[in-house]
Amino acid sequence: TYIFDPSGYAYSGLASDRVGEVSATILTAPSADGPWTPWDAAAFGQTSPQQTLGDGTYGWDVPKGYYKVRYSKDGYRTVDSEVVRILPERMDLNVNMLATAAPTVTGIALGDDSNAITLGFDRWMPLAQVSDHVSVRDARGRTVAGGITASDGGTALDGARLAKSFVFTPDKTLSAGQTFTVTVGGAAQDYAAVQIGADISQSVTTPNKGGGGPLGGLLGLLQWLLCKLLHLC
Repeated sequence: TYIFDPSGYAYSGLASDRVGEVSATILTAPSADGPWTPWDAAAFGQTSPQQTLGDGTYGWDVPKGYYKVRYSKDGYRTVDSEVVRILPERMDLNVNMLATAAPTVTGIALGDDSNAITLGFDRWMPLAQVSDHVSVRDARGRTVAGGITASDGGTALDGARLAKSFVFTPDKTLSAGQTFTVTVGGAAQDYAAVQIGADISQSVTTPNKGGGGPLGGLLGLLQWLLCKLLHLC
């Protein structure tokens, strides 16, 4: 009996973020419509289910027929691959493992130049979701206009821009010595379409740009008065 490849890898969000220790079980059927039963891997000197390796890879060599793979791991949804007919060989049965827990915000802080705000998450988040569900307001509750960019991650296989770190850059320079409230809306979804679940807000305060001593204090006061006079703070 000739045997051929079905193989692939498990990943989370981005193809480069591989998931190891996923239980992969190969199923077989007389037709594409089933019924599906576990393939007798032992009869061919192989093992099923098998655990994906550290790089997320797995694979078998099977006779001609209809197959699909079931993937499971704690913390992720159990999913099936597409149904494939061997031959031809298939070495691209790759699966996006979808996390089940809600994503969390890992940090909100001023950027190094104090004119940007950084946001961090523990999960790959679509840029569109973060852009739609993050707001920045000044001490008077007014919305601070600006844009959000991704600072890590990459493009998912479906074309979505995913990242864990983002930067909010205001259209106008943030006023010195002022407090701003950053809110991540609870409706923001991660790559697996799981919502954060509740609004998360944190305040950040820009440093007073006046130096030390009487002159620095005077400059700070003048800056504050000008800000008030121009209704910028």
